[in-house]
Amino acid sequence: MALWVVFGRYLLGSALAALGEPEAALEEMRRGRAEAEQLNHSWMRPMTLRFEAQALATLGRFDAAIARLDEAVQAIAATDERWWEAEVHRVRGEINQQRGGATNDSAASFQRAIDVARRQKAKLFELRAATGLGSLWYENRKADQARNLIAPLYNWFTEGLDTPDLIGAKALLDEILTQESATSRQGQT
Repeated sequence: MALWVVFGRYLLGSALAALGEPEAALEEMRRGRAEAEQLNHSWMRPMTLRFEAQALATLGRFDAAIARLDEAVQAIAATDERWWEAEVHRVRGEINQQRGGATNDSAASFQRAIDVARRQKAKLFELRAATGLGSLWYENRKADQARNLIAPLYNWFTEGLDTPDLIGAKALLDEILTQESATSRQGQT
C-alpha cells in the first residue's frame, strides 16, 4: 500500500500545480520522492519527474525543470519504461518556450514527442505535441503547416471533444482558419 501513497502524493501534487499552487505541489512531490526512495522504488519515474518539471517551470525555475526532464530521459533509457516518453519531450518543448529558448530547440522537442507518440500509436500524446508544434509554427507565420499537422489528428477523434486537449487543438485550428479567412478577404480587396 505504501506504493499507492507515493503515487497519490504525485497525483495530488500534479492537481495542486494545475490549481495554481506550485509550491504546495512541489512539497507533496518531494514527500512522494522521499517515500519512493525509502521503498527503493523507481517505477513510473519518468511520469513523476515530468510532473515535477511542470511545477518547477510554473515557478520560473526553468533550469531545475529541464534538469528533471533530463533525469526522466535517463530513467527511460535505463529502464525502457517509455509510456511517458512523448510527454517528457513535449513538456521540454513547452518549458523551452516559456523560458524564451531557441525556437528550433522547442520545435525539435515537439517533433521528437510527435515521433515517439506515432511510434507508440498514442494519438492523444501525438495531438498534444502537434498542438505545441502547431502553435509554434503559427506564431512564426507557418499557419498552413500548423493546420496541416493538427487538423488530421483532431479529426481522428470522434469523442472526448469536450476535453481540454481537444478544446485547445480546436481553438488553435479555429484561430488559424479565422486568420487565413481574414488574409484571403484582404487579398481580394
